[in-house]
Amino acid sequence: MVYDNDGGAYSAVPVVTGLDFAAGLGFDSAGDLIYQQAATYSFIGEVYRLGVTEQGGGLSFATPELLATGLVAAYDLAVDGEDDVFVTGSGGVYELDRDGGGGFTGTATLFDAHGFSTEIAFVAGAGPFQPGAGYDGGHLTFVPEYASVFLTDVTTVPEPVMLCLLAFGAMPALTRRGPSRRRGAGARGGEQRWGE
Repeated sequence: MVYDNDGGAYSAVPVVTGLDFAAGLGFDSAGDLIYQQAATYSFIGEVYRLGVTEQGGGLSFATPELLATGLVAAYDLAVDGEDDVFVTGSGGVYELDRDGGGGFTGTATLFDAHGFSTEIAFVAGAGPFQPGAGYDGGHLTFVPEYASVFLTDVTTVPEPVMLCLLAFGAMPALTRRGPSRRRGAGARGGEQRWGE
């Protein structure tokens, strides 16, 4: 939608045409539109990037750039904070492959296997969404199976070394013996004690 300042009305402006089946969209950190479309009969997916720039008080759109094709996962799409692209569909969740320079290679690798994953969304955190980034790295949440009543939430966790430090650093405090303290009756009506 584009807002018309003169008339104060909204008007639809098509920026992409000729799609068989639109299958998810998102925006990368540059503000470019990332979208997926699937062929009508085969549902083979293709992911594109549409460059968007502001020009003269309006928006200008580049020619769509094909990022990946031949995808069996063509239901939905999400883009994380590092511009990694995740798609869902037959087989689960896939991540578009990138080369060492960050460019897309045209293929995708299985991220999380399921029968047919559907909706997907990314919620950014303070840190990157990368393995070992820590608990503040964002969340990738998706519906693991078609018509499922559950969501799967993928979060980053600290590096194994950090987990060990946390565990061993916390163990002395948890196992420290001190004076006996008592508290009231527990769920079974008995007495609970800690720190003895």
